[in-house]
Amino acid sequence: VQQGYGPAEIVVVDDGSTDNTRELTEAIARDFSFIRCISYVPNLGKGNAVKTGMLEARGEYVIFVDADETFSWGHIEKIMGQLRAGQQIAVGTRISSGPGRVAGESRLRFIMGRAFNLLVQLVILPGCLDSQCGIKGFSREATRKIFSRQRLQSFAFDVEVLTLARSLQYEIVYVPMEATDSDGSSVNRLLAPFIMARDIIRVKFNFAFNRYDLPGHSVPRFEVAVVGGLFITALAVRLPWLWSFPRYIDELKEVTLANSIYLGQTAPLHNVAHDIGSMHNYLLAGIFKLLGPSIYWPRLYVAITAALTVTLLYYLGEKLFDRWTGILAAGFLLTNGMHILVTHKAWANCTTPFFFMLAMLATVNAEQKKSGKWLVLAGLLWAATLQTHSSVVIYLLVVLVYIFSQYFRHNSEIKIRWYIGAGLAFLLGYSNMIYYNLISVGGSIKWLAHKGYAIEGHPGIDSFTNNLLQMIVELLRSVSSTFGSETYTVHYLMHPAFLLSLILIIAGGYWAIKKQRYLPVWMILGGLLIIPWINHRYDFYLATRYIMPLILLAILLMAYGIVCLIKLMIPHISNQKVVTIPAAALLIGLIFCQLPIFYHYCNQVNSTNLSNQTALQVMSTIQKAYKPGQSVILVDDQLQLENQPIPDLLTISQMNYVVIHTNGNKQQNSSAVNPQWTQAVEKYKNKNLITVMNQSNYLAMRDYLAGTRTYSFASQVLLTNRLPSQRVVYVVEKISGPRIKLSRSL
Repeated sequence: VQQGYGPAEIVVVDDGSTDNTRELTEAIARDFSFIRCISYVPNLGKGNAVKTGMLEARGEYVIFVDADETFSWGHIEKIMGQLRAGQQIAVGTRISSGPGRVAGESRLRFIMGRAFNLLVQLVILPGCLDSQCGIKGFSREATRKIFSRQRLQSFAFDVEVLTLARSLQYEIVYVPMEATDSDGSSVNRLLAPFIMARDIIRVKFNFAFNRYDLPGHSVPRFEVAVVGGLFITALAVRLPWLWSFPRYIDELKEVTLANSIYLGQTAPLHNVAHDIGSMHNYLLAGIFKLLGPSIYWPRLYVAITAALTVTLLYYLGEKLFDRWTGILAAGFLLTNGMHILVTHKAWANCTTPFFFMLAMLATVNAEQKKSGKWLVLAGLLWAATLQTHSSVVIYLLVVLVYIFSQYFRHNSEIKIRWYIGAGLAFLLGYSNMIYYNLISVGGSIKWLAHKGYAIEGHPGIDSFTNNLLQMIVELLRSVSSTFGSETYTVHYLMHPAFLLSLILIIAGGYWAIKKQRYLPVWMILGGLLIIPWINHRYDFYLATRYIMPLILLAILLMAYGIVCLIKLMIPHISNQKVVTIPAAALLIGLIFCQLPIFYHYCNQVNSTNLSNQTALQVMSTIQKAYKPGQSVILVDDQLQLENQPIPDLLTISQMNYVVIHTNGNKQQNSSAVNPQWTQAVEKYKNKNLITVMNQSNYLAMRDYLAGTRTYSFASQVLLTNRLPSQRVVYVVEKISGPRIKLSRSL
């Protein structure tokens, strides 16, 4: 009013606060009629609060500003000046003479903000200087049209608002302003990146389906149907036996580390293996923070990344070749038993294909769109991919040679400053491992020296030749889902699917080179020339994960080979309609014939010691009987479950347990009561006791335990062949109180 702007009002939105904000604001409003307070419970998020205030405001110009002290009246005047000059939307963009966006901003917050803004620009708002600045102004008309369509309630609502503004053809003016960072942010730094990324995907989804009711905006039904159908189907075929097969190996160590991060007990720089980054563990910790700790989330997360990898392969095939190549390649990967099996485990390396495909797409986009920003994002994504496994350094070397080649530089016309930016983005994305190796003087290299099971110990021409041959065989077995093994390599050529895959990959590679789509061919050839020198293990099925990125590209070239062959044949077919239906049916048959083979294999081993069925049955029984604060679980250290998963599963489930060490005495044929067990039972006699025991200890203890319910779970033992013996695990639930005779419920 003092500046001559005319009548004004201040609308304060109290978003379910737990302090005295509402009472204080209402008290001030009684003395100043131009102040209004809108209050509601429960807390719904910043996006909902801003939307409520903007739609309640009655002015010709409407400005929202954060309630902290980051922005002053002078900043509001700058926005107001732009609106009075005729601009429909004026948005603040933070600048500072110091290293951050605003004075006093922490380095972590600055890095997170810059990374998020880069993601926003690349994915949804190209050219947006600062989407998250907490001061924005709108004309009355723009306010009504934009905020009536807003759907997000969280912090990422700014991205949605600005995207709606562009879609509604409003011009946005960015107003540079210096500000001071305000302390006391309640943003969870562990969760915030996940929530923001999720919301960007939601905005993209909402626009794809025109959930904003935008005029003249059509839904790309075919694209949505293809991508949605691929993802849903891919996830659906990966869910059977997801948790039961294959059995837990050392993935639970990675999950337990993630659980420690979630509990705030540690903040590691690397994974359990010192050559792998800790990104996977922090991602799982974030999932635990969002959904609560569970033994089921880790594998489900990896299965979702696997299903997303199918859709990403579709996009890569479409960008490099054509839509039908993308669809066909995604179809083959969708039902590929090797990919399904590898991504049934919660290892960091099992997410390598997903991040690899993201990095490949960013690299291809940088070339095709002549975009330095995409190259910077590619640098960040290649760092993320390398975080998942050290073998990615081989693919990274190939990419470096490719992007510095004359062909790429001529095609992309990307300036050297963007190469520098990509390098810095990579260093940022891999900074934890760089720092770890600096303070440990090459800790990752020292760790790799102990990986004798995979690292080639005697590199040379002979070992290279043998390893190369084995690698090619396992790659083709994986592409063709040839589960049966042969003594002699030449015998694989007798398998029709194996031989056909080899021919189609070679044909697809030839036509890819003719089309000047070199990157997938470079990747496969680079992998074949480098990996056999340093790695000698590709054995079917789990170790094949080391070459899974090459398997994806081999599938892509195979699909392109089929498409090119069809295009060659079409002109020579007189009646194409007669041929189209049988040909399509044949391709669909080739795609889905892989699933019965894989499912049959899983079904055969599901009730054996090669699966997790027994461990999961034990956990389910314990969870039903367990009472927090009242129960104690005694776990036999001789359960005869490979890798002893029960203690790790109990830790993740936050259950109170004690491992009973019997000094290696398995007492297979003894009926003597083990003193460790009797002492433990006596110690916790006033607790609801749940015991998990092997068969020998159970038989020795069953008359001693005052149990009321007993459960047994058996699994067939598989070694080199099927043996007649079974392994039995017993769960005995003892209710605290006087001893009663044990009743058996087997």
